[in-house]
Amino acid sequence: MCQYTVPSSISEKDLVKLALKVAGRISYNVKLLWIPYQTLECTILTFEGRTKKTKTALNVMFPDHTLSDKDLILMFRPNFLRYSKVKYTDLNLTPLLSNLPQKKAPINTTDLKSLSNRIVKYASMIQKNLTNLTPMIKHQSQSDIISRLFLPSIKDLTRLTSQEVRKVEDFMEREYVKFAAMKQVIQIALNITGLPQRISFKKKDSFYHPYLIIGANKEYFFVDLVKRGKIIKNFTEDPILTRILKENPIAKEEILHILE
Repeated sequence: MCQYTVPSSISEKDLVKLALKVAGRISYNVKLLWIPYQTLECTILTFEGRTKKTKTALNVMFPDHTLSDKDLILMFRPNFLRYSKVKYTDLNLTPLLSNLPQKKAPINTTDLKSLSNRIVKYASMIQKNLTNLTPMIKHQSQSDIISRLFLPSIKDLTRLTSQEVRKVEDFMEREYVKFAAMKQVIQIALNITGLPQRISFKKKDSFYHPYLIIGANKEYFFVDLVKRGKIIKNFTEDPILTRILKENPIAKEEILHILE
């Protein structure tokens, strides 16, 4: 039997603030959507030759073919494994949530072999590009590169010997930062250090995680219903799901069908 993540308490005031923050308006409609996640045990061999066993959770609301390799990796939420889960009948929903229209997204079957192959192929591409770019960026740290790209100092600017050379260097540094960021996303998704050269997945339990779907002016925004924050905990929009709905017409059609 699937379990359900326990949502944080939310008030009408919280909801109005969220609608203004994510949708920019007070005229909106809202639904409670339970999104299915598949818990996966992972056995991973990294490019450094280390073997690691981890656990993660994958959003299985969308069919595999609906998403690009990058967006498929962004569907992992290992942090969701930490949240309290109970049977649906044991959920103590606030009056606000109880009165909202509720929808439960279907669990799509995941081809674990295909999933593994896609992630490994994507990781191999990142590994290759980082290996090729690293000698070209003068061994500066990623944070130094980001700082200089977006906050260049006078000293940096006056050191330029050739505008064309600088353009090439900037391009290589931006590419390096892009691939380094992708590497970090995969590490977070799979709970590992390094990149996976091989992966095997094993399905464990499934669970549903609560989201508010705020609709305004024919746009839809996903808000995670579990508060987050180290000191002050707040409800936050899930920008990845919101973006996918805007950019991926097939994914949008899937969601609208669920919300009907």
